Amino acid sequence: MPVRLVRRRPPSWALVLGAGLLAAAFLRLTPDGAAQAVHYLGTAVLPLVVAARSLHRRGVRSAGWWLVLAGAALESGGEVVWDVYDLVLDRSPFPSPGDGLFLLGQLTMLAGTLALAPPRAARRSGRGSGRAAYASPLAEVLVVGLTAGLLSWRYVVSPTLDGSQSALAQVISLAYPTLDVVLLAALARLAFEGATRHRAVLLLAASMAASLVADVAFALQDASGSYADGGWVDSCWLAGYVLAGVAALHPSAGTPLPQAPARVVTQRRLALVMGCGALGPVLLLVEGASRGSVRATGGVTVVVLLLVLYRSLTLLSAFERSAALAAHRSSHDALTGLANRRSFVELLGAELAAGRDAAVLRLDLDGFKAVNDAAGQLAGDEVLRETAHRVAELLAPGAVLARLAADEFGVLLAEPEPGAVEALADQLVERLRAPFVVEGQQFWLRASVGSATLASAGAGTDALMGAAALALLTARVRGGGRAVAHAPALDVEVGRRPLVAGRLQYAIEHDELEVHYQPLVDRAGAVVGAEALVRWRRAGRLVPPGDFLPAARSAGLMGALDTWVLDRALAQLARWRAQGRLDVHLAVNLSVASLERPGLVAEVVSALRAHGVPSSSLVLELTEEAAASGPGIRRRLADLRAAGIRIALDDFGTGYSSLAYLEGMPADVLKVAKELVDPLAEGAGGRVVQALVGLAHSYGLTVIAEGVEQEVQRERLTELEVDWFQGWLFGRPVPADALTALLGAASRRGPDLAAAAAN
Repeated sequence: MPVRLVRRRPPSWALVLGAGLLAAAFLRLTPDGAAQAVHYLGTAVLPLVVAARSLHRRGVRSAGWWLVLAGAALESGGEVVWDVYDLVLDRSPFPSPGDGLFLLGQLTMLAGTLALAPPRAARRSGRGSGRAAYASPLAEVLVVGLTAGLLSWRYVVSPTLDGSQSALAQVISLAYPTLDVVLLAALARLAFEGATRHRAVLLLAASMAASLVADVAFALQDASGSYADGGWVDSCWLAGYVLAGVAALHPSAGTPLPQAPARVVTQRRLALVMGCGALGPVLLLVEGASRGSVRATGGVTVVVLLLVLYRSLTLLSAFERSAALAAHRSSHDALTGLANRRSFVELLGAELAAGRDAAVLRLDLDGFKAVNDAAGQLAGDEVLRETAHRVAELLAPGAVLARLAADEFGVLLAEPEPGAVEALADQLVERLRAPFVVEGQQFWLRASVGSATLASAGAGTDALMGAAALALLTARVRGGGRAVAHAPALDVEVGRRPLVAGRLQYAIEHDELEVHYQPLVDRAGAVVGAEALVRWRRAGRLVPPGDFLPAARSAGLMGALDTWVLDRALAQLARWRAQGRLDVHLAVNLSVASLERPGLVAEVVSALRAHGVPSSSLVLELTEEAAASGPGIRRRLADLRAAGIRIALDDFGTGYSSLAYLEGMPADVLKVAKELVDPLAEGAGGRVVQALVGLAHSYGLTVIAEGVEQEVQRERLTELEVDWFQGWLFGRPVPADALTALLGAASRRGPDLAAAAAN
């Protein structure tokens, strides 16, 4: 298939620019008289007309560009008056109405140029810095303007000023170079504001530069009698008209100028200002005495030098503020305003170098990632700021609080009192249990805190920071929401984890683990199900879960452990169903590691089919933090429910509990945490549990109370309409055979079941 080449048409502004500049360059080739006047006026006016139509068609309402076109049009009117006097009336009066149009046009263009200046960015500096931010660029513009005015007076105005002219003629003669100087200052302002990076403004600056060159050259040539119509001076003026029209025609003229950035003093800009400051003294040394105008030159030079001195002082002040700001930013966290990790470590090192005692606490928010996933990063940022505020409220004067990582904070205590470190760690855990309220949503998070002292960690910054980090890691591995103080035994425990993990992996692979079952009973005391809990027996004794589950988490064995427990639990459930207990359901815990596996749903469904157990008999338990870990996990939970498997939220009330989170969570069962059940034994905490039960029932969830150990708790929970109960009052976790005996006592009450379990 032949390829068709499409030739792109140049944009209209480029065509007008090219044609206009060519016409200006070849002006001298046009015969003098009317032909040259038509050539000149046509070349000057046509770009302005095209630009005006373009601005109107694009709906550009910027007063600056309309004033620029109006100014150029007024100057074109001055050209018409000039030509009428020259070609029709055959005389060239000065001043004439044309001069009025020229000056009015320059004033209008000046107003348009000033209107185009970009807005200044808001500044948050120290006292007085706002005024300096505006006065400093003005000083630079005045330096350039006064220097240009001095040069104009010495080399343009003074040599060409005719004392025989009338007062009006002399005023107008001075007005031209004065306006040129003011326009040059306006051009300097645009450059200092960074507006010349805007294409249309850059074209306008070129237009003004061409006109300035033409004005200066005309004054010098007119004074020497060498000016001739149609020469290069007229071509420069004509190029100025063309460039002004093209500037308004350019597409960027329809876009607002970007906000002026923070002022950056470049070497070129500094050299320009300093060079202008040095020019006056040079003129005084070289030409002042011979020209007889030392007083005027000296006066302007003094003013310029004072402005340069002022600008230098403001630069030094700005450099000092920038250095202070850079130092603050390098040592502080931008989000919270706290010290950062680098500053924290330096302060700790200074304390130790001075021979003072010190302690470090490291705090981490459990479940913080879920806040970002559920409510967005802005909500997460607000939680971090609130965390910093709460922690700071608990600290004594002299303590240092820092943000060490994303959701990790550090506290440095100098010369802590005995017991102060442990007390503060417990206070931090408790203080951060209170809900965080962000944009009407409530989030319950938990804090894990690790602490270390010189007595436990030994001397050295790295040793103290590492010991606190080890304690923090242990707090998280043990389930989070707690404080752990570093001790030498902790190093042994952490060092043993790889060994424990290796033995645990062997136990999983060789079927050396056990599953124990803790009964769940209804209000009537009947056993309606059980929770499967893994146990490990070594050397004839049971290893506490707290001794091997942290090692499993650290070694990444939780997924394999969950799979092993699920398989054994379903096999036992199948046996109970074969014995006629078709109404019993079984709850199995799932870790975050299992929930993150993409093939989890297929694995669970396959296990149910392999053991011939209906999906409605299985309940998968997970913590609030695990359930809220991300949208991928929620999708898997929804898929599990779609397969008929029920989902239970374990330990509810100690973690992420947010009403919005619960509303969108695919769950069937809510298990009230033991921490909320314990106060019921003392007659307290009923309102919290009642609120949770009412909330759960409103979402159609079954409510189970965990950790029920006393009859008074069971009675109060029954009054609060809790559906099922679990705890030592009804039985501790027991092997499958022992629970089988309990299933035969389905109609008996809770205390009797506990007695049966004890037997």
